[in-house]
Amino acid sequence: MTSPSSPYSPYINVMDYGALPDGSDSTSAFAQALTAANGRPVFVPAGTFRLNGPLTVTAPVDNHGFGPQLFGEGKDISIMDYRGTGTLLTCQQTVGYRFLKNGLISNMTLTGKSDIPDQSALSLTGAFDWYLNSIVIKNFGGDAVKSPLVSTIYTEMTDVSKTAGSNELTRAAGGFLTRLSVGMGISGPGVPVGSIVTQLVSDFIVKISFPTTLTEVSSIYVIGNSDAIQSILHVQDTEIIQNGGYGIAGYSGLGLILYWKNTKVQANGAGVLIGSGADIDGGVIAGNGTAASGDQAAGLRVARINSGPQNLSVRKIEFDSNYGAQIRLEYLTNGLIEQCRFISHLDGQTNTTMIPNKGVVFGGTLGAAAVATVILEQCSFRADAQGGIAYDGIYLGDTGTYNNITVDNPTWITLTAPNQKKFNKYPHADANTRMYELGKLTVGNPVSNGYVFARGTAVVDLPAATETTIPFPQVLRGDATILTTGIPNTGLWQFDVTISLSDLGTTETGTFSVIANGAVKTLSWAANGQSSLTINGSFPMILSQSTTPPVVKLRRNGGTGVARVNFAASSTTLYVSFIG
Repeated sequence: MTSPSSPYSPYINVMDYGALPDGSDSTSAFAQALTAANGRPVFVPAGTFRLNGPLTVTAPVDNHGFGPQLFGEGKDISIMDYRGTGTLLTCQQTVGYRFLKNGLISNMTLTGKSDIPDQSALSLTGAFDWYLNSIVIKNFGGDAVKSPLVSTIYTEMTDVSKTAGSNELTRAAGGFLTRLSVGMGISGPGVPVGSIVTQLVSDFIVKISFPTTLTEVSSIYVIGNSDAIQSILHVQDTEIIQNGGYGIAGYSGLGLILYWKNTKVQANGAGVLIGSGADIDGGVIAGNGTAASGDQAAGLRVARINSGPQNLSVRKIEFDSNYGAQIRLEYLTNGLIEQCRFISHLDGQTNTTMIPNKGVVFGGTLGAAAVATVILEQCSFRADAQGGIAYDGIYLGDTGTYNNITVDNPTWITLTAPNQKKFNKYPHADANTRMYELGKLTVGNPVSNGYVFARGTAVVDLPAATETTIPFPQVLRGDATILTTGIPNTGLWQFDVTISLSDLGTTETGTFSVIANGAVKTLSWAANGQSSLTINGSFPMILSQSTTPPVVKLRRNGGTGVARVNFAASSTTLYVSFIG
């Protein structure tokens, strides 16, 4: 053993405290190094360091502290080999709003024993802005990374007003009372012992189970999970593979916010669970869910856990063969899923099911789901071309409320009707959804009778007495890389529109219009005793060069219920003059 690192050294070396890559237990050496670091990085040299027991770091009671910073020489070069039960490294709080900040684990591998149930690599509460950078986490028997739901930590909330004899607590300065949840314990001056939260009236008012005995403004103490018990985790260039539980498990609702860049979560017992906001950009979520069932069997699961998830962004992820579903959205407001690939394969053992048999699922079975304002944009859905094997690209699941869901420009690969469906709304035919399947822009020989063609199709829902706007896929112009004599300047365009309406009331009227580059053409329609109606319209319009896509607007003047609209439109130049 060498002498411990000098307090003036820029980093700590675990071998200076007795850690050896020889199969002996280095738990004590790692614990001593973390204690001595005092905010400095801890270096883990090349080799495999066995740890038989857990490591724990705790946020201070009176202030924030520095999170541990462990760095190695590279993936599969510096290895922490955990043989114990429970969690390898735990970051914990004893008081809310006291964090360990800027923790770091980089350039190493954390490995566990897959035959030890519930064994985890990391457990995080109060881990504020922690970074997992270029590491591997593999072979743990339970969840690889988890943010547990904590119910034993108290949080002080200042400037709370109480009135003797009233069971209402108010906090005008800043509010923030929606951080609480029903059932949380409340204590403090004038608050009877055993009081709990019974109702969240607003961000400024809550009700508790017993009337207060004092009239004053003072602090209260909250027992239970809230966003005061929060971890913000940044994961980049990391592989989380072959663990028995979730790859990443946000059991704490608002207690875990996830930022992800170019990361792989693959072949775990379950995939990624989010109960709060997340920004997931680039990587792979594949082959997860073999040990899960029901709602838990999904590549990415967005659930209501003590809070309502908001502001989910998922971009450029390949979802491949996750059991149950690729994505399951149970509770979400404001979501964007963009340029992702969803790949399902035939089960090679039975050849009777698709894995998974659903791409993106809205809803879950743990209670009524609520999903609103979600856009799926430029995503591709692929299922093996087995026409008899059921598959739903997008599926509205169990009891819930689904509003303002848009599917924009999807790509469908080898789907075979009728058992393989693009968008299955059953049993929620009344859900407010729309899907745009965009066509192509084709440019022909650029002469006086040049031909430019744009087409678009869409399926949308139209409630009574409302108007919807359906855009064309492209601006109406040629492509300068194709045309040899320039781009269209002005011309006479012919718009042909076919709209099929179903589920109408017995007597309804309405209009639809084509709007292109400032020009408007409108046609009226009427349904007299008809529940469905097909409208055809042709609109010649003289336009200058278009810079924005044209749109079709469809209006129901009255009626009842939600009508289904199938839309198809094309635009053709009857004459175009060119510049250049």
